[in-house]
Amino acid sequence: MADVSYSHSLRTGLLDRLAVRLKQAGERLDRYRVYRQTLSELEALSDRDLADLSLSRHDINRVAREAAATH
Repeated sequence: MADVSYSHSLRTGLLDRLAVRLKQAGERLDRYRVYRQTLSELEALSDRDLADLSLSRHDINRVAREAAATH
């Protein structure tokens, strides 16, 4: 009986860890998508449009990273 209980416990622990890893991977993918979308949208703006937002081309990566981090 102890073997069955241990086996079930071990399997449950593995499944729980797998679920956590999958959730983390999904969250990383969501953040990456936000980063890429933000980057793409900002890169499509003209220098004048960026200046209206108080940004320069050098700020685009930072802003995209910040958008992804807060998502």
